[in-house]
Amino acid sequence: MRRSSFFMMLLVGGSVCSFGQVSTDTTQINYLDEVLVSDTKFESKRRETGKMVIRIGQEELSRSVGQSLAEIINRQAGLEINGSRSRQGEVLGVFARGGRGRQVVVFVDGVRVSDPSSFSGTYDLRLINPAAIETIEILKGANSTLYGANAATAVLYITTKKAVVDGFSAQITSSFGTNQTTEDQRFKTAATSNNVVLNGRNSGITYGAEFGHSYTDGISSINTDDNEEDKNELTTAAAHIGWQISDSWDVRVRATLAKLNTDYDESFGLQDAAYSFLSEQKGIFLSSKYGTEKTEIHLKAGMNSFRSENISAFPGDFEGQNSMADLYGKFFLADGITAIAGLNYLEEKAELAEEETFEIWDPYLQLQGKISPGIRVNAGVRLHTHSAYDTELVYAVNPVFTSQLGTTEIKLYGSYASAYLTPTLNQLYGDFGANAELEPESNRTAELGAQVGLGKTFQLEAVYFDREEENAVIFDNMLFQYENASTKIMVKGVELALGWKASKKLRLTANYTYTDRQGDAALRIPKHKAAFQGIWSMAQGTNLTLQYSYTGKRVDTDFNTFSNEALSGFSLVDLHLSHDIIENKFQLFLRMDNLFNTKYTEIIGFNTRGRNLRLGVRINL
Repeated sequence: MRRSSFFMMLLVGGSVCSFGQVSTDTTQINYLDEVLVSDTKFESKRRETGKMVIRIGQEELSRSVGQSLAEIINRQAGLEINGSRSRQGEVLGVFARGGRGRQVVVFVDGVRVSDPSSFSGTYDLRLINPAAIETIEILKGANSTLYGANAATAVLYITTKKAVVDGFSAQITSSFGTNQTTEDQRFKTAATSNNVVLNGRNSGITYGAEFGHSYTDGISSINTDDNEEDKNELTTAAAHIGWQISDSWDVRVRATLAKLNTDYDESFGLQDAAYSFLSEQKGIFLSSKYGTEKTEIHLKAGMNSFRSENISAFPGDFEGQNSMADLYGKFFLADGITAIAGLNYLEEKAELAEEETFEIWDPYLQLQGKISPGIRVNAGVRLHTHSAYDTELVYAVNPVFTSQLGTTEIKLYGSYASAYLTPTLNQLYGDFGANAELEPESNRTAELGAQVGLGKTFQLEAVYFDREEENAVIFDNMLFQYENASTKIMVKGVELALGWKASKKLRLTANYTYTDRQGDAALRIPKHKAAFQGIWSMAQGTNLTLQYSYTGKRVDTDFNTFSNEALSGFSLVDLHLSHDIIENKFQLFLRMDNLFNTKYTEIIGFNTRGRNLRLGVRINL
């Protein structure tokens, strides 16, 4: 699409504003009575949780159509997803509270997902299609007692869509737009996204299927004179079926497939190259729940296989598989006292010089006690039993205090917890810098937090965190080998989150994060980061969202010189406009990212996206 297509997009987008009458927005911001899952693995109200939990629901996800999962969570407090602002398909760096990607674990429908064939052992967020997601919860801090090894800075807990009432539904979402840098503002079509989500329920049987496809080109990965375009293509599919066997027992099975085909360039020397990365993930997952008046038992199990190929000057094939089962229950022991007990099994395999395998068996226990009407204490332990390392005990203590003063509700909480991270198979036995002498990493985190809710219009949450890391696994660029860091890494910071329903038609949210990491160069971690969002219900079914984000100064490595350089901070402004042509049935939306075409650097030598437009339609049947 040439420049004429740009004007067509504005024309159609402008027509969105011409419909509707003034209405009342009934959507509300997060309150202390909101139901969460990730803090305890069971449904509990926010006032009972002792950690900072960010919940992203359908309203926010609907304003992010066409964006990747990385772009969506990058707006949240305490998170920096490096690469999310670059060319679509760029390798992502996930930093939560000044930590590294391997200190974050990902769960989908309660099942842990990770890629043991990768260097970091983490799950590739590029493989997750946001159109299939119902909710995202981001649980902050050290949570190894409930979620196992590597849950040191955050748990990303994703729940997929399924039918909750009898009937059949279909959601079709399609969008197209530009994909261009600040310098190249030709406004040609270079990005498309199409998704179909089907769900149904009848006589106790739930079923569903999903298909998604997205494609982008138009931007070179590396910023060069030629700027050869590098494509990115993601195809996803999934199907699920569930049975309500009885009033107390249900079972669900879900199968997934994701294929990623993305081009990239030579980062050493920063030059264009005809390189490609191909990745395929297949998974099957089981979820079962049995509940009585005093007991609730869950089984979460799954198997993931990964196969990827680098087509470059340093080609390579990677294969991995993980199998996981988590059997746990909630038991009501006495008035105000409950226990969560479980046994977790994890097996990781990777095809390296030969097949390498880890096995982990973890029994765990968490007690929750209601000391008085306003005081609760959570305390837990987990025995981490690893086939290659000594057994390690991790622990957590988490008191919570709540008080009601008229329409004002106050929550105070604190925690002290440990976490344990073992080296990955690739770091120990791989072909690139492996070191079989690596020791596990240990983390200890202390937190203090407060949350205030004023009726149903205002909430403010503030958290101070302090983390100590020992034996961190790092890559030594001089030795070209993984090593344990000889110095402790100390990270402290503050997170602030605010929500205000200013009127029936206007809602505001904001967050700020301060992160101070000492002991290394803190690469790509901004010390200051902030975001603001204003949501205005302009008319019946018409909503305008303004998003502002600030990313402060940080340090990055120049791979031409292997020296570290300071990068300037930058601010970005985005707009999202939507209108229901037929209420809850047919919606048009227009998204404008980097509205002021700000030029900035996210990663030295790599391109970033300039002003871009995306127009789309959502149909609910």
